[in-house]
Amino acid sequence: MIEVKEEKILPIYEEIEAIAKKNYAEANFDNYFGIMELDKEKFCALQEQGNLVFFAFRKSGKLVGYSFYLLMQSLFGNALIAENWAFYLVPEERKGFTANNLLKEVEKLLAEKNVNLLMHRTRTDMDLSAFFERAGFKFQEKVYVKKIGVEI
Repeated sequence: MIEVKEEKILPIYEEIEAIAKKNYAEANFDNYFGIMELDKEKFCALQEQGNLVFFAFRKSGKLVGYSFYLLMQSLFGNALIAENWAFYLVPEERKGFTANNLLKEVEKLLAEKNVNLLMHRTRTDMDLSAFFERAGFKFQEKVYVKKIGVEI
């Protein structure tokens, strides 16, 4: 069974980085962001300020995935928004409804932090509509991306 637990990034940074490399390669992020360069200090500072929440997915103590969210107060109301920056489970653990169950647990933990709105972005080359719709999400907006300025 995979457990979900909020954890501090700094003590487990090396574990996170190892899985993040798999996530980055699988998502083909180098096409968008260039070579992966995790900024440990930035992640930890955001977490210490209460603006980033990191959830570890562990099986028998081993990190097998993670999810992290940026928290922000809505500029147009009183909602506390959690915007997902990563939700990743290693391929060998993607069985049945494992990811759905992990997402449900993450939602409970975010609700305990008084989050009112949960946002997940997905790439268009990977249709995850059925996954999110089963989880009660609705398609709300499109995001357009354009590289500008200095090449990364």
